[in-house]
Amino acid sequence: MICLTGSGRTGSLPRNLSKDFSEGLVPQEDTNDSIEMFRVLSQSISNDRERISSEMEANRFLLRSTLGLGSFLVIGLGAAAVYLVGASIADLKSEVLSLADSRVQAAITRNSENVREIDQISNELKAAQETYLEYRVALESLSGLKTLQALGVQDPYGNYLKLVEIEQMGDNVNDGDRAVAFQLINSILEAATVGIAEPNLVFNTAVSAGRLEFNSEAVKLATLTNYWHPSLSNRAISAEFATLYGVEFEYDGKELQEVDKPADVVRSEAWAELLKLLEVPPRQEAEQAYSRASNVAARNRSNGYFPELIATIETSMQDPSTPITSYGLVTLAKLYSWNADPDWEADYIAAIGLAFEALAEESPASSWYHHSITELLESGDSVGRFQEVLQVAQAYGITMEDLMLGMGPN
Repeated sequence: MICLTGSGRTGSLPRNLSKDFSEGLVPQEDTNDSIEMFRVLSQSISNDRERISSEMEANRFLLRSTLGLGSFLVIGLGAAAVYLVGASIADLKSEVLSLADSRVQAAITRNSENVREIDQISNELKAAQETYLEYRVALESLSGLKTLQALGVQDPYGNYLKLVEIEQMGDNVNDGDRAVAFQLINSILEAATVGIAEPNLVFNTAVSAGRLEFNSEAVKLATLTNYWHPSLSNRAISAEFATLYGVEFEYDGKELQEVDKPADVVRSEAWAELLKLLEVPPRQEAEQAYSRASNVAARNRSNGYFPELIATIETSMQDPSTPITSYGLVTLAKLYSWNADPDWEADYIAAIGLAFEALAEESPASSWYHHSITELLESGDSVGRFQEVLQVAQAYGITMEDLMLGMGPN
C-alpha cells in the first residue's frame, strides 16, 4: 500500500514552484515614535494659529472699544479746542480715527505675517514628514532584508533543496545533520510567516519536517500553507497533522499562536474536518484528501474511524452529478478489507470493479491515475486477490500492459 503522507504530493518537487519571492517584506520593528512627534508638532502649529486668530480678534475688539470711548473724549476735547483755538470737532475726530486706523492696520499686518510664517513652517513640516515616510519605508525594507538574509530565508527554495538532501540520507542522518535540518526548516518557517515562501514549497517542507520528527514545526508549516492557500490538499494535511500530533495553531497574518485546547478535542475536530472534505467527492488532488483520511482512520481503527470513513464515502456516491474518482473507490475498497466485516470480500471486489470502471474513463494525466493503479495492484496482492483484480481490470478493457504503464512515473 502506498502512503502519500510520507511522500509529499509526488516523489519529485511539486508543481508550480518558482523562485519569485518578491511579494514584499514586513517591517521588523515599530517606528511610530517619529510619526507621533510630527503629529504633536502639527497640533501645536494648529493651536498657535488659533491663538493668534483669537488675539487678532481681541485686538480689534479692544481698538473698537477704545474708539468708542475716544469719541466721548473727542467731543469734550473738541469743545475745548473750539473754544481755545477754533479747531473743528470734525478735524480732531478725523485725526484720531486716522491714527487709530493706522495702528489697527499695523497690528493686523504683524499678525498676518505671523500667520504666513506659521503656514510656511507647517508646509515645510508636512513636506519633511512625507519625505521621512518615504525614507522610513525604504530603510525598514532594507532592515527586513538584512534580517531575512541573516536567517537564510532570502532563498526558501534553495533551503528546501538542502533539506531534501539531508532527508534522503535516511538512517545516515546524524545529530549534526538534524541540527542543520532544524535550522533550514525554521528559516522556511520564517519565510512562510512573512508570506514570501510559496505554499507548495511550504507544504512539502511540512511533510519533510514530519518525516524528520520535528512535530511542532510540521504543524506550524501545515497551518501556514493552509492559511496562504486553503486548497483541498492543504486543508487535508493541516487536519491530518492536527490529528497526529494533537496540537493546533492559528495564524492572524502576523504571528502563529498555539490554540489552547485539549489534545483529544483538537484530534476530534480535525477528524470531523477531514470527513467534511469528503462529503462531496473531490476531484482535483483527490488522492491527497482520501489518502490522508485513510491514514488517520488506520491509526485510529480502535476508535471506530473505519466505519465512519466508509459511511462518508458511500454517502457521497449517491449523487450522480458529482462522480467519485477511481482513487476514492480504491480507498473504499481498501477500507472494506481493513474493516474485515463478514462480507468484506464481496464489498471489496465490487469496489475494485467500480474503480476500474472509473479508471477506464479518466485521463492518465490526472493527479490520481498513477496512484489508483499502483494501489489497486498492491491492495489485491496484500489480501491474496491479485488474480481477481487482474480479471476485473480485463473485464473493463484494461490490459496488463496498461497497468504496467500506469504504474510508471507520474
